[in-house]
Amino acid sequence: MSDALEGYRQLQDKLSWVRWTHLGHDSDEEDAVLDEMDGVWWSLSEEERRSISAEPPRADLIQGEQKTTSVVDVDISRHPGAVRRYVAA
Repeated sequence: MSDALEGYRQLQDKLSWVRWTHLGHDSDEEDAVLDEMDGVWWSLSEEERRSISAEPPRADLIQGEQKTTSVVDVDISRHPGAVRRYVAA
C-alpha cells in the first residue's frame, strides 16, 4: 500500500469522525478535510482510485465487517437528532 493510499484512508476515517461530531451538518472542518482528500486523490494511482471506489463507505465498516446502517426516530426530548443503529449485513 502506498503512502498516499494510507493517507487517503486516514482522511476517510477523519471525515467520518468529523461528520459524526457535527451530527451530519456541514462544517468548515468537513470542508477542510474534503479539500485535503481531493489533493491526495489525484496523487493516487488509477488502480488505487478504482480500489477505493469499489469499497463500501468506511463509516459502514467496523472491525473489518461490513455493516448496514439505518436512521431511527427517537424521542427528541431525550436525544437531539437521529441515532444510527448498526445491523449485521
